[in-house]
Amino acid sequence: EETAAAAAAEEAAREAAVSAVQEAATLAVRTEQHERASALEALRSEVVTAAGDSTGELTALQASVQELTNVLEEEMTTRQQEVGELQESVRGAEAAAANAQVDTRLAE
Repeated sequence: EETAAAAAAEEAAREAAVSAVQEAATLAVRTEQHERASALEALRSEVVTAAGDSTGELTALQASVQELTNVLEEEMTTRQQEVGELQESVRGAEAAAANAQVDTRLAE
């Protein structure tokens, strides 16, 4: 009976040890999963922050591009007006030169 009791106690101790090892392994896996989840959440947060920063930079860049576009459009309008004025001036000079030629021929 003592041998049977010792064998039963030994078996119970083995089962308890196996159970303890299994619980420790389960806890280790859960801890690792939690650490990975925390690391992933931190990474996600960094990505969201970086995306927000990039969006802000993109918005500022778009505003700069729009401002430059407006300045260029104003410059182009001004240059077109200047070209129109110069063309009128050239036409006036050409007409004056033609009139002078006519006057010269009439005077001859």
